[in-house]
Amino acid sequence: MRYAICDTRYAIRDLRYAISDKRFAIRDMRYAIRDERWKALERERIRLLRQMTVQEGIRQYLALQRALEPHFQQTEALFRPQRMAYLAELQERLARLERWRKEQRGESA
Repeated sequence: MRYAICDTRYAIRDLRYAISDKRFAIRDMRYAIRDERWKALERERIRLLRQMTVQEGIRQYLALQRALEPHFQQTEALFRPQRMAYLAELQERLARLERWRKEQRGESA
């Protein structure tokens, strides 16, 4: 009788492990599916951005800037260093774009 109880306990333990393994497998599958969905969304975002002209991108950026301006003003002191760095980077990128455009037109930079 004593062995039967031990065997039952081991069987229950083994079932718990099997259930736990199944739960981990399901969780891993969910993460994989979620990851694939995010990758698909990112691919679509990149595709749409590539179709956008520079002028459309600037218009969209300025529209976002207008929409978020109240929030920017409320958090200005907290995020000032990051925003200044971003604006400096943006200015540099725009300057590079302008130099490239002049080169394409054959103008001196």
